[in-house]
Amino acid sequence: MNRKLVVYLDTYYLPVRQHLETLRLAVAACGADGGLFVPTAYEAMKKVSGERERSRLPGNALRVQLLQALAARDEALSVEAMLMEHADERVSLRWLGRLQRRYEGVRLCLTLTLEQLYILAKRPERDTLAQRFDFVVLCLEGNDAERAFERSEWLQAHRELFSVAYTPQRPTEAQLAPVRAAVFAGDEAGAADVGEAGLALLAEHGFFGSKRIDRFRGERHFLSNFYEAPVVYGGLRYENSEAAYQAQKCCSDAERERFTVLRPLEAKNLGREVLLREDWDEVCLDVMEGVLRAKFTQNPDLAALLLGTGDCVLVEGNTWGDLFWGVDVRSGEGENHLGRLLMKVRSELSA
Repeated sequence: MNRKLVVYLDTYYLPVRQHLETLRLAVAACGADGGLFVPTAYEAMKKVSGERERSRLPGNALRVQLLQALAARDEALSVEAMLMEHADERVSLRWLGRLQRRYEGVRLCLTLTLEQLYILAKRPERDTLAQRFDFVVLCLEGNDAERAFERSEWLQAHRELFSVAYTPQRPTEAQLAPVRAAVFAGDEAGAADVGEAGLALLAEHGFFGSKRIDRFRGERHFLSNFYEAPVVYGGLRYENSEAAYQAQKCCSDAERERFTVLRPLEAKNLGREVLLREDWDEVCLDVMEGVLRAKFTQNPDLAALLLGTGDCVLVEGNTWGDLFWGVDVRSGEGENHLGRLLMKVRSELSA
């Protein structure tokens, strides 16, 4: 077993250069060949349980991309997204065993805070962990990590497994809150913290400058297909864009006419029961684009509201797992085709 990698477990609500510097210090402290950023999925975090709170932070998929952009600055570093593969899974001995099997033949070195070091010394599985892993203690400059070893016979007996990386500041989420606030507020000085590639990713998803609308509710309900506004499409008049869209799944005008008087939820439910036209998968995006274009060009008041969103990124955030038309607010994952089409129509109206 010649190679050694540091495993840097953290939340990474917003990956920044402080994380990069900390991992580099940890790698140097234990003489490792490189390091792994290992982010935790929001689903496994108690502190970020509210969907509204999650929507204010980069989602799981975007955090991985941001970490990859960060790791690209150093060829010895990379990102391990194992905890994202099973989003509700927490770090456990079982999970660490799976991680070890993935990196078979590599000695893994786990990062610990000083507080976690004290906890490790009292855990019942401490001997099993000591057999399988080395450790790097992340300790703030000015603190004396050796006092922890002096207070525990078990830590003293296993002292050779532990290295200490003294850091000028530990990038805790509380300490990084001002950095996040500055970046989300559009402070370009934050580019030094997230890097140009990271800043571009944040801007693309509407987090830089908080130019992001991720709920089609309340005063933004007009963006939803469930908003009641008449739409004429394909020669028929519908009460809302949801009905207009669902009707296009049908093979005949007679079937489509059934949707003309339906409320949005009624139309959605009926759309699940109709016999789909054969080419539906190929044309559904074009149909939605046409319906949205009709909705906003035929209703000038709605067109004005859509233009009023400026250059905000429109995201159809949802909690029902629609990863095609929107984005799951719990994970931040999704293709957001509805939001993209709305922005395309907005661009056309603006031009």
